[in-house]
Amino acid sequence: MRGLTPEQINTEPVEERRKICAFHAKAQRVLNLWKQQLVNQLFEQLCYIQLKNFPKNPFDIVLNDTCIGVKNFGKKTDETFTCDITFAELRVNRLEIIKKLISVDLLPENFFELKKPT
Repeated sequence: MRGLTPEQINTEPVEERRKICAFHAKAQRVLNLWKQQLVNQLFEQLCYIQLKNFPKNPFDIVLNDTCIGVKNFGKKTDETFTCDITFAELRVNRLEIIKKLISVDLLPENFFELKKPT
């Protein structure tokens, strides 16, 4: 609701405000899970990098040869966990975020063709 002025918020019907809040919550859940998936992919790549001066990847050793390692570490997402890594840190730009929201039907297919109301 940050995109609306206080006057616009006060004139919106309660049901419309609820829809906006529900849509926002759903979008946040989708984006949070997506960030977790991106972090998991980066972690997976990190475990397969062959580092110079190391016969075996140290991340792989720590996760697989110690009690820290668990079978699904870095492979699952959790809706109850809030990923506080920013999209900027993940090098995800606005265009990619918009495409993601379109792919999960949170934005219309013709989003890029829409114009601001005058």
